Amino acid sequence: MNWEHFEVAFLDKYYPKSARRQKELEFVHLQQRDMSVAEYVAKFEELARFSPHAQYVPTKEWKLNQFEWGLRPKIRGNIGHMELTNYCTLIHKSYIVEDNLKKVQEERHAKWQQKKEFGKFGQQLKVKTPQGKGKQV
Repeated sequence: MNWEHFEVAFLDKYYPKSARRQKELEFVHLQQRDMSVAEYVAKFEELARFSPHAQYVPTKEWKLNQFEWGLRPKIRGNIGHMELTNYCTLIHKSYIVEDNLKKVQEERHAKWQQKKEFGKFGQQLKVKTPQGKGKQV
């Protein structure tokens, strides 16, 4: 018995077809959402085992498209124009884009905090005139 026959027999016996179908659907609709790129890669690889496309028609282009389609729009938008042809390179570039987006977000947050703090400081500097004082008629 070769490995492929063993795997089919094992899955049929210990992993019901309905559960495998559920995992396949989960894979087809997998999106990164709030996962990190590392978490998304792990989930993608885990679920790819259940997809007939990934098992029997594992073309580079299909795998690249499936992975890229599931990335968060900001990450996908930054790597979509690169026309990558290697799955490992796509993953590596996704890590880089994720890191850069995180840095930009941290910088924006720091600037917002500075403006917020300066606003509080500016409020403290305003001279308050006592009520009822000023022009008297």
